Amino acid sequence: MRSIPEGVEELRLYQWDGKCFGGESRISRWPECVHIDDFTDFQDDYARMRATATVDAAVTIAESRNTVSTPKSTLTATPGSHSDILPNIKKLTLEHSVLDGAGVDRLWSWFPYLESLALYGSSILNVFEFTKLLRARCPLLSGLHISSISNKSMGAFPGLGYAVVLCASLRGWKTLTLSSDALINTSAFWQTSVLHHVDTLETLYLEGFEMADWGSIVGHILDTAPRLKRLYIMPTRIHGMVWQPTKLSETLNWACQDLEVLRIRYSFVGRNSDRRTKHDQFQQQLYHQLGRLTKLKELILGDMEDDEFVFDEDDCDDYDSHDAPSSSSEEDVWHDYDFEDEPASSSSKEEHTQNRYRTTRRTIPQPKFLPESLACPEMTLASGMGALKDLKQLRRVGLRNLEHHGFLASEEDRGWVKENWPLFHQGYRNDVWKSFRRW
Repeated sequence: MRSIPEGVEELRLYQWDGKCFGGESRISRWPECVHIDDFTDFQDDYARMRATATVDAAVTIAESRNTVSTPKSTLTATPGSHSDILPNIKKLTLEHSVLDGAGVDRLWSWFPYLESLALYGSSILNVFEFTKLLRARCPLLSGLHISSISNKSMGAFPGLGYAVVLCASLRGWKTLTLSSDALINTSAFWQTSVLHHVDTLETLYLEGFEMADWGSIVGHILDTAPRLKRLYIMPTRIHGMVWQPTKLSETLNWACQDLEVLRIRYSFVGRNSDRRTKHDQFQQQLYHQLGRLTKLKELILGDMEDDEFVFDEDDCDDYDSHDAPSSSSEEDVWHDYDFEDEPASSSSKEEHTQNRYRTTRRTIPQPKFLPESLACPEMTLASGMGALKDLKQLRRVGLRNLEHHGFLASEEDRGWVKENWPLFHQGYRNDVWKSFRRW
């Protein structure tokens, strides 16, 4: 294995099979998806592990890092060694790798102070052993990134496996980014596992998961996660993950007062005669909660025009053929960075390119999961947008079907935004979420 400089804190292993005999390790074949047969036994142990986690973490974290011996200028992995040979590594990435029991045991013995683990397109042959060793050997672990790839015979992480690995952190997860390119129908236990970490969560990114009641789960996270700064709930290329709440608490304020990014597909779906009245009531509740998030920089309640997310008609069987257009079309759309009046000159586009930016909007077929009756917040002064006047850090707002919407349609609204959101559209761009998606 190649020597690793003393100051390196991040290690990436690509196509690693648990061995460490020099050079690049290659994998001869991809195993089948992990099957979990004894989940009931593990579930019975979960309550006990959670009960002892706080005590274990307190004892471990109290130990000073100074007890670790100063590493040599170069560190070399020795086959079968269980010494702390890489004490400086804080972030480990395993990409397109396969780990068996021996490989996991060897791996975790190297990283006593591991804080972040990323698994991209990798297979774990024994999820239970993997999780138990992770808890025992890496007590400081607080960041987990899993991106599961289901196509091209690559390693796949089973949907139930997510729930098992969520038991691994003794301290509680600060960062959870869980992504799958195929829809994963998870159990109620998986949902409960996520909610166990609301006290410590700072970043939560979910993509490709189907839950029974998104409205109550998202509401619970917002109500009870005091440290949450970034919440991303993303759709897959085909399947929708849409927040469809019916009401928000009128007495309980969201606990996440430090929230900086709220990115979630929102729709208010109702099919009865008083749908409009209920939507207006909910909209006021939403404005009230959002108006208290004074650190908010990005509010996305739909799809932004510069997202990479598009529907691929060849990969989707869920389109209504009578609704879908025969082909997609594109048009250039210009957006103002500021709110100055446009000149009447026909050459205004050329004269104002420095203050404007252009995006290409694609007209694409709409799949079945987008109901005709969906609506998004109106975001106008007439609808109560004035409650958001304290969001002085807000840079970006995204609403579904923005081109057909009233947001910034009136001169009064534009003037209000310019006065109350001074940083709005000031060249701000947050593409951090794209680093989570690896397919």
